[in-house]
Amino acid sequence: MFKGISLGMVSQWMENGTLVEYLRKNPWVDRYRMSIQVASGLAYMHNGQAVHGDLKALNVLVSSEGVAKLTDFDFSIMSEVSLVFSESSNNRAGSTRWAVCQNLCSILEFLSDSSLGTRAIFRNIREK
Repeated sequence: MFKGISLGMVSQWMENGTLVEYLRKNPWVDRYRMSIQVASGLAYMHNGQAVHGDLKALNVLVSSEGVAKLTDFDFSIMSEVSLVFSESSNNRAGSTRWAVCQNLCSILEFLSDSSLGTRAIFRNIREK
């Protein structure tokens, strides 16, 4: 349906930058309240049958009013709609630090077929 068409998203400018930057500049901020705002954003997405796919502090922007807003939907998956954003629709690998273990184990399992060193690492990870 959208082959050969580039899609983009436009959002408001968030002058406070990412959540990481905001918390460094404002250490007194109520982190519990910010966490609730992020969780509310995720709940909103999940209620709409969407999954973010790469949630981390760098993918949360803070508005001028101090409200946390989710961003960077490269890996988002929306079900029951014709438009799907997933890992297969781009060639970025996502954030390894925040990836679920199943994804990392799949990659290591694939690599273990070709490398003795990787096979030993994979075996060690699976045993833990």
